[in-house]
Formats: sequence, C-alpha cells, structure tokens
Amino acid sequence: MLKNYFINNKKKIKKQTGASIQVASEMLPGSTERAVTVSGKLDSIIECFKQVSSIMLEVNVLLLAKARF
Repeated sequence: MLKNYFINNKKKIKKQTGASIQVASEMLPGSTERAVTVSGKLDSIIECFKQVSSIMLEVNVLLLAKARF
C-alpha cells in the first residue's frame, strides 16, 4: 500500500521540492522495505523528507483504521 501511495505522489513531491527521488526496485535483504535515495539541495532534501514522512504517517493511519473495521 505504501509503495503505491508513494509512487502516486512521487512526481508531485519532486515538483514541489526540487529533490530527485529514487526507489530501489528490490527489497532490502530479509525485509519488506526498499531503499529510497533523495538528492538535491539541502533545503530540497529536507522538504522531501518531510513530505515522505507525512505520506508514511498517512498510510499508517489508513492501515490502522482499516484494521479496526
């Protein structure tokens, strides 16, 4: 769910922050997580991190709400 939500917002985040975002195609060994590389000017990276963190929180809230019902 997070991957799809993030991919749908990736272009928007890049446009708003100016940061370049790359998501690894393979999961990290022994994990369900993927490495994300963010590059650009420091201000852009910080803003990108804020937006990605916000997306992660939104998805967690959605998953918790879904689990309760």
